[in-house]
Amino acid sequence: MDFRTSQFDTPEPPEDEHEQLRGGYAPRWARWSARLLFAFSALVVVVVGSGIALWITGGGEYSLFDAIFFALITVSTVGYGELPNMESHEGARAVAAITIVFGLIVLSLLQSTLTAFLVDGALGRAVRKRRMNKKVEGLRDHYIVAGCGRVGRYVAQELFRSKVEFVVVEQNPDYIQFLEEEVGTEILFIEGDATHDAVLERAGVQKARGMVTTLGTDRDNLFVTLSARTLAPELRIIAKVVNSHNEGKLRRAGASTTVAPQSIGGTRLAHELVRPGVMAFFQDMLTATDGVRFHEFTIHEGSELAEKTLSEARLREDFGQLVVGMRNLSGEAQYAPSQDDVLSPGVVLVTLGTVEAAQRLRSQI
Repeated sequence: MDFRTSQFDTPEPPEDEHEQLRGGYAPRWARWSARLLFAFSALVVVVVGSGIALWITGGGEYSLFDAIFFALITVSTVGYGELPNMESHEGARAVAAITIVFGLIVLSLLQSTLTAFLVDGALGRAVRKRRMNKKVEGLRDHYIVAGCGRVGRYVAQELFRSKVEFVVVEQNPDYIQFLEEEVGTEILFIEGDATHDAVLERAGVQKARGMVTTLGTDRDNLFVTLSARTLAPELRIIAKVVNSHNEGKLRRAGASTTVAPQSIGGTRLAHELVRPGVMAFFQDMLTATDGVRFHEFTIHEGSELAEKTLSEARLREDFGQLVVGMRNLSGEAQYAPSQDDVLSPGVVLVTLGTVEAAQRLRSQI
């Protein structure tokens, strides 16, 4: 397998680093830089403005430098003393009093911003990473999303809406922050390179139910697939493929299946053209936080539904699940199955219903 071929060097179109900023999002470092700049600017305005006001009210007795220096020591609460003859200049003490009030406000703002910056910075990240690692260590039968770029974050959003446990592996913490702001809550993540075995082990790959790799190049997705398949031979692995010629290589490397976003995007465009009503329904279904979803259930031996007919199972009446298809023991797919079909152990059902209703049904199977 030649990793030097141009096929593996064909990356996704690079992500526009300003795209998120235009959408109202700025990385964590940019936000803190803006807040610190604002706090320092406010301090400079108060000091210089107060100094100029004292210089004016002093009637020329004080130099501009002395006036600004007095404003600085007043704001900093050092308090070396008043300027000479301040009592003889009308308004000078009033300016000093206003300087003290605004100085305390600006210093409080600056101190709180610096404290929050330190806590949210290196110290905060270290504490959060430790907490995240402990939470991830307790996961079992979860899903792993390798990469949180333009494709990975949509995968993570859908897993979040489906209310399943998952962990994101991503090198750039700003992408994690962006995802958390989109879903409105904290996301379990491992900060690191998913192509490294140690990082996948920290994400619990050997205990996971499945993994999807959505990195920017087929080369990286191949490495992740190889590593994950070696560490977890039974794991279901879904690999994003950028160049369709590499699908076979990714499958031979261990991917359970591959997905080409460009191909899906083109198919979606065609469906929007000829079946706009159907696609509007699917769009509403996939974007609604508490909407309906397609669900998959496998009938297990000893299940309460085993050997019952669809009519007897009362999936729609008792669990709010509409059966749209099933895969029988021979692997044959049936669409709109008959109510007389028997739910033998091993049969796979495809239903349409809410996530909450699906969770209730899953406890019975």
